[in-house]
Amino acid sequence: MANVTINDSGFDIEKESKIFELVQRKSKAYAASNLTPKDFQGNVSNCIIAIEMSIRMNMDPMMVMQNMYIVHGKPSWSSMFIIACINSCGRFTPLIFKYSGEGDDYQCIAVSTDKKSGQKLESVPVNIGMAKSEGWFSKNGSKWKTMPNIMLQYRAASFFGRAYAPEVLLGLKSNDEIIDIEGGKFEKNNRKINIINNDSREDATERKTIEIKYLRSDIIDKCKESEINTTDFAGFMDFKSFQTVEEWQNVVDNFDMYKTDYIKAIVTDEE
Repeated sequence: MANVTINDSGFDIEKESKIFELVQRKSKAYAASNLTPKDFQGNVSNCIIAIEMSIRMNMDPMMVMQNMYIVHGKPSWSSMFIIACINSCGRFTPLIFKYSGEGDDYQCIAVSTDKKSGQKLESVPVNIGMAKSEGWFSKNGSKWKTMPNIMLQYRAASFFGRAYAPEVLLGLKSNDEIIDIEGGKFEKNNRKINIINNDSREDATERKTIEIKYLRSDIIDKCKESEINTTDFAGFMDFKSFQTVEEWQNVVDNFDMYKTDYIKAIVTDEE
C-alpha cells in the first residue's frame, strides 16, 4: 500500500502537489496562447488563479478569463456574466427585471424564484434617485445618463447575486459597480479604458462598441420577455443599418411602440 503523507490540516500533500502540477501545466498552455485575453498571456500566475476560480465555479477557464475585468487592481465580473451565472447555476428560475415609477423613482427589481423552495426572490430596488445620491449618475461619461435601463438592470442583478448567491460570484462585484463606486478607469485585456475622459478617437470607438453591445443585449432580453422572434424583429427594424448608439437607445426606450408596429406588420402579412 502506497504511503500517504498527511499534514496537520488533514490534506493529502502528495495529491495536492499533483493537482497543482496539473493546474500549472494547464496555466502554461493558456499563457502561451494568443487567444487568451492579454491579462493572461505570458502570465502563468494569473492563469493559475483563473483556473482555480473556474474549478470552484464549475466553468470553463477561458470563459472566466474572458469575463474578468481588472478595476483598480481588483478582479470583477462583467454584468452580463453575473446574470449568466445566476441563470445557469440551477438554483433559480431565469432573472426577470421589472421596471416601475417615474423620474427619480424610476426603478428596477431583479425577480426570480428559488426552484427548491418555490419562494419568490427579489433584489433590493435600484432607482435613478439612488444613482444620483450615490454619485453614479453625475460622473463624467456615466452610462447612467445614456443607458439608464441597462444600468438599473445590471445593478439589480449584482445586488440579487450578492444577496442570494454570493458563492456563485465568489464575492466579486461587477466592473460597472466598482467604476461607479471608486470612479475612473477599468482595465480589460491589459488595456486601460478611460471612462471619465474619452478624448482619443480609439477610446471613443471602444466605448461606442461597448454601449451598443449592452443595448443589443437589452433588446434581446425585451424580445424574449415579449415572446417575439429576435431575428424577425431585427429584420423588421433593419438593425444592420444602425450606425449610432442613439439609434439603438431609441429602440430600447421605445421598445413597446416598435413591438406594436412589428406585431401589426405580422398580422397584415398573414392576412
